[in-house]
Amino acid sequence: MEKRKDEIYCATIKALGIYATVFTDGSFVIRTELTRNASKANEHHTNCIRLQKDDPYLLGAIQQLEEYFAGERKTFDVPLKLNGTEFQMQVWNELKKIPYGTVVTYKYIAEKLGNKSAVRGVGQANGANPIPIFIPCHRVINTGGKLGGYSGGGPEVKKRLLELEGYLDSDLFI
Repeated sequence: MEKRKDEIYCATIKALGIYATVFTDGSFVIRTELTRNASKANEHHTNCIRLQKDDPYLLGAIQQLEEYFAGERKTFDVPLKLNGTEFQMQVWNELKKIPYGTVVTYKYIAEKLGNKSAVRGVGQANGANPIPIFIPCHRVINTGGKLGGYSGGGPEVKKRLLELEGYLDSDLFI
């Protein structure tokens, strides 16, 4: 198949009860969607060309996700293409620095950006992350230690990802 301009490619895998769909433009990963619901895993994918998980246009992203879900991968090296405001880009770049198996708070990210009062904005930028897992927004929790929301598939998906990474604090999941 020859790549055409503006084509979007996608493939979905299931691991740990999570459906993960990767979208690329053939050169960059541009979005990932996570859900626990099989029908939702196919809901928004009518505008993409579905590929086999090992197709070169997927840039090895599916393979790296499979390795991650198998506990064999802690970092990713697929090319990402992000579009957002300057503030969102700053937040997403901070998220990429959070090590596997660790969590930080929204407040911590705001402080890293030099603006302690930007906690709510950090939360909004975190929720707008178009490429969850590759940009690990699941590693950000509330200051009080609660999970908080997770636009990348809901709190149950966030919990499963943190468990996979070995972050097991029983108080966190109450």
